Amino acid sequence: MRRQRPTWEKVRTQWKQVVSRGFAAHPSIACAGAFYIGKGTDETKAKILYKLYYQENGKWIEETTANEFPKDIIPLSILDRLKDGSVEADITDEMEKEINIDIPRKDEEKNGTDK
Repeated sequence: MRRQRPTWEKVRTQWKQVVSRGFAAHPSIACAGAFYIGKGTDETKAKILYKLYYQENGKWIEETTANEFPKDIIPLSILDRLKDGSVEADITDEMEKEINIDIPRKDEEKNGTDK
């Protein structure tokens, strides 16, 4: 069976589920997240990464989920973050708007707990 080409709508839905599941898996502890865009395996692709951070036994744990997508489905406002030659760029602000979820940052405070 031939695999369907992804659309940006499907990509947004997928990332929204990843973020929601990550925070749901750790409801009673401080969590934070960040999105990044990176270079893909070739010039036609880009990698989107989501990093979930949570505290366990007083230490920050990082879980990374990454997927590669055709560049032509990713909005230019996000792809432009790599134009300066960066290997990876933070796109958390852009992805918050795309998936309509506020993502706490690791350096923010949550319920009085320093992240």
